[in-house]
Parts: sequence; C-alpha cells; structure tokens
Amino acid sequence: MAVLFIHDHRFYSEKDSIEKYSGGGLNGRVLSYYSNMLGDLRVIGRKGGELKHDELSEYSLASTKNVSFQLLDDFKRGTSKFTKFTKCLSLISEEVKKSDAVIVRLPSEFGYIGAYYANKYNKELAIEVVGCPADSLLKHPMFWGRAYAYVSKIIMRYFVKKSSRSIYVTQSYLQSKYPSNGSMTACSDVEIDSVKRESNSSPDFDLEDVIELGLIGNYEVPHKGAATAIKAINILKHKYGYSNVRLRLLGGGDSTDLVSYSERNNVADNVFFDGVKSSGQGVFDWLDSLSIYVQPSYQEGLPRALIEAMSRRLPCVASNVGGIPELLDEKFLIEPGDSVALSDIIVELIRNRNLRNEASKQNVKVARRFLRSNLSKTRDQFWVEFDNAFNRKKAR
Repeated sequence: MAVLFIHDHRFYSEKDSIEKYSGGGLNGRVLSYYSNMLGDLRVIGRKGGELKHDELSEYSLASTKNVSFQLLDDFKRGTSKFTKFTKCLSLISEEVKKSDAVIVRLPSEFGYIGAYYANKYNKELAIEVVGCPADSLLKHPMFWGRAYAYVSKIIMRYFVKKSSRSIYVTQSYLQSKYPSNGSMTACSDVEIDSVKRESNSSPDFDLEDVIELGLIGNYEVPHKGAATAIKAINILKHKYGYSNVRLRLLGGGDSTDLVSYSERNNVADNVFFDGVKSSGQGVFDWLDSLSIYVQPSYQEGLPRALIEAMSRRLPCVASNVGGIPELLDEKFLIEPGDSVALSDIIVELIRNRNLRNEASKQNVKVARRFLRSNLSKTRDQFWVEFDNAFNRKKAR
C-alpha cells in the first residue's frame, strides 16, 4: 500500500544532501513505524531550511527506508502567498491522487487540504487529532487571528466528524471538541521506553542556589508560552529575590524576539537558549539537569515534552489547556498567560521539599501510562484496521 502522510511539520536538510532531518517528533523511528505497519510512506511537510554540517547532531534523522518526502513552501509566510497557496493545492491534490490511502495529522493547513482531496478522490483516510487550533488563536493579539480561531475550529470539526477513522492523543478532551461519526480511538502519540529510577529525595533550596527551570518549544512559536515563563522569571527575581533562578529554553528557530523580550523584562542574564538536542538521551540528559519543568502553553494536545519531563521525575507546572489536565494535579496548573500564578507555584515548589517529592512521585506514576509496552497494542490495532479497510475497499 502506498500511504501519504500530511502535516505542517518542518523538515530540514544539509546542502546537496537528500536526507531530511527533524527538530521535533517526526523522526525516522516514528515514520518507519507507519511504513512497517502499512507500506511505502510519502510524507508531505514544510520546507524547514538548510542545516550546516555542525548542526546535524542537534537534529534527528527523519529519512529512513521506504519513506520519501515532498516538502512545500509555507504559503502563510513571505511574499507571493497566493501563488504558493495554489501551488500547494496542486501538489497535494496530485500526491493524494497517486496514493492508496491518506493519513492527516490535525490541526495543520496542509492536513485540511489533504483531507479535502482524500474525500474528493474517495481515498481511505485516517485522521490523527493532536490539538485544538482555537486554544491558541483565541489569544491572538489581532482581531483576524481571533476570528480565524472559529474558522479553523469549524474546518477541523467538519473533517474529523466526516472521517471514518480518527485517533486522538487525549483520553477525552479532544474527543469532546472534535467528535467523529466514525470509529474513535484514544492513544497518545507520545511513547517513552522507560522512566527514571527513584533517586534520593529532592534537596533543599536557598536563595544562593542556582535553580534551573526548563521549557521545550520552538523559539518562534508563541503558543508554547516562553514569554509567560520569562515574565515569571522577572517576578521570581525582583519580587521574591531569587536572583539565581535561570530559565533554560530548548528548541530551534530564531530566538531574537525572545532575547529582546528577556532584555525588556530585565532578566537577560537569567534566560539561556540551549538550542536543539537530539531526541532521546540528549533531551533526557538536558531534563535531568533541571530543577523544575514548566509548560505554560496556550495550545496543546498532549505535550510530549511534558510527559518526558514527568518521566524524569521532575516537578512540573503547566497551563490548563488541551489534555494537560489529564496529566497534572490542578494545584500545578495555571491559566494560559498567567505569569503571576506560574511564579507563585514555582516559589511553593522551591520552598517545600515535600511538595516537590509528591509531584515527582505522582508524575512518574502518570508517565508510566505512556510506556511503549502499554500503548503499542492499541496503536497497532488501529492501523491494522485501517489497512483492512483499504483492502476491503480495493476488493469491491
């Protein structure tokens, strides 16, 4: 079976090389799962740009056996938007025509286009529901952005409802917002191989200790909440006197705006940009160097970074969006954008070792639900049924 996978994910390459790299979750191991289960995989994503040779180690190789790529320009950026958009329509239409079956990961602009053409050409279609676009767009500073929140929600709801087969990363949150008339399966796209072994209880902190806070997210993506975390650092430093608190940001993209924002908040010396680490042990080693992990996002499905932090026994504070309330106790949740509440909870964790130990034990308990051994049966069954549905359609 020739399967087309469509998402807005950015893939990168080195000059004069055909190999593709990912700075996020769609690496070679993830993509090879689809090809092993279903057959040859063609991936439509966004052009992420060119990498220098010494940057390759910070990214994960996405190219793998039986996986090919068709990367498109981001039609929402730069000039000639209409020309880029019409070219994307044409290319996605042709790729869907050539495929036997289509997988779209939503929300994504390319994914909506792919779902439209999959329905038009009567292709077997599976939808992966990984987030709610309205969660972040409703906080957009411009009116058109807030208006598009409702448009995007209607578009996504239409395609998911029409789909005969949808798989959700949450247990209930996204299902309630985007129900389907077809089969609905709950299975996170986040898998971990192990959790960190129990160690000694958390140490005491005082005002002289360096307290390392961490956040993972692309520097150019506002909905990850880096600005909220920076404002919280300002409060921790100037209101509570924690001058040695540091915020470490892990991710790709241009950090210029966040650097300027930290300077305007008088915490430039407390904010560090750690770049990209290879997935797996590189990220885990980085997480193990932290004191507390924060995820003050405006939009999430079920965030991989938060689950990985929980698996490393880190106390975590996050916003109450998407599926995050399925992961954390409400006393560790904040409203999106509430830097005061974020700083207050961090102070409680700094001052209360028992609370840190409680959070650590609870987090690793929840993280065990995402062990590969616990999720593989449900996920495998979903794709076996997808394959069977294609074969039944083909036999008619």
